[in-house]
Amino acid sequence: MRDLSDGENIQEEVGRLPKIFGGYGLQKRVAARRYVIPQATLRRRYLGLVKSPGKAALLRNEEFVLARNLVLLGDFGFAFNSEELRDFIKFFLDTHSRKIDLFRDNRPGPDWEQGFLRRNSNFLTSRLCQNISRKRAAVSEAVIEGYFNNLERTLEGIPPSNIINYDESIITDDPKGKLHIFLRVAKRAERIMNTTNSSTSIMFVITASGRSLSPYVVYKGERLQITWIEGGSIDTMYNVTNRENLVSQQEVEVVVVVVKVDCASHLVSQFDSDSEEEPQILATQRGSSTDTGTGTSKDLTERAAECNTGLKVADYVLVRFDAKKQLPRHYVGKVLQVMKDEIEVDIYREAECENKTLMAFKAPANMDECWVEKKDVVKTLKLIETSRATLFFEKDEFSGLLVR
Repeated sequence: MRDLSDGENIQEEVGRLPKIFGGYGLQKRVAARRYVIPQATLRRRYLGLVKSPGKAALLRNEEFVLARNLVLLGDFGFAFNSEELRDFIKFFLDTHSRKIDLFRDNRPGPDWEQGFLRRNSNFLTSRLCQNISRKRAAVSEAVIEGYFNNLERTLEGIPPSNIINYDESIITDDPKGKLHIFLRVAKRAERIMNTTNSSTSIMFVITASGRSLSPYVVYKGERLQITWIEGGSIDTMYNVTNRENLVSQQEVEVVVVVVKVDCASHLVSQFDSDSEEEPQILATQRGSSTDTGTGTSKDLTERAAECNTGLKVADYVLVRFDAKKQLPRHYVGKVLQVMKDEIEVDIYREAECENKTLMAFKAPANMDECWVEKKDVVKTLKLIETSRATLFFEKDEFSGLLVR
């Protein structure tokens, strides 16, 4: 038997079988033993039953140009999907009056697309993409570099515990369709369950010092039900809203939880009763510029304005007192009197829940001036258990009692 490692092209030898062997029968068996090839293969070759591979719809240079342009489209953020690629090939063939019989209506199918990607696999592949807005795509390297340069100047003199970053996650009550087990011949595959398609917003806050603050959960509804907070963590805060667009209201209008229980004592300790210095607090949010929260000093505000930094100002200031024991009523009244006389704000809600008191005040337009006057309020807070005081700012009116 002939050795197949002699370098001969066996396919060419098999292709010449009709010329080499004029007969049929013994010659076929001899050729099968000689080249170690199945007799059925020799028979198909001898009778001409082997089909040649189909021709490509595009020339090699045309495919190369198309592949390079697909790469450029992907770099610019306008990548083709499978349907768009095949539609473009149909348009190209129709424009050049070229008819491909293997294509239905001159439009290639998925097999051609897979072959095209395989022939150009050195620099083409199909991947899942992430959709981004045009505004986000317009952010260049210079813009990002300018942001960090501005951030470096803005962070000067601000302790890490006062640098707060917050983000929001939306959880929807929609399980959507999933794979389940049914009878093979079943006419319909359905699962009976009620869904409301409602959204629940969860706000997470963390400081630059690495301290994670309590989460803030906002449900969609008219009133906060007690069953909605069962099983939650002890320090979680809850609220409700009847807004239709929960995502935009909570993500855009909620400015920031500035000081939580763990940071309140640290913030108040920065105040000296005889000092005129103001604490500096920087609040940042994903998807926004360097935002300066309420409590930012005038000097920091001016520097931020020089750098064209976006400023977010809260419309309402909420002061919450949470003590281990019932708060004396005259303490609460003293704070209310200070807020009325010194800051001249309107109280739009006051609520008490056991040993917890919740008060909200409508703040003036200029929060810097408000913060200067608010030092008297902080002095009053020192009379209470300041380590359990919480300040945070909300741009929209609360539709339900905030509990903890």
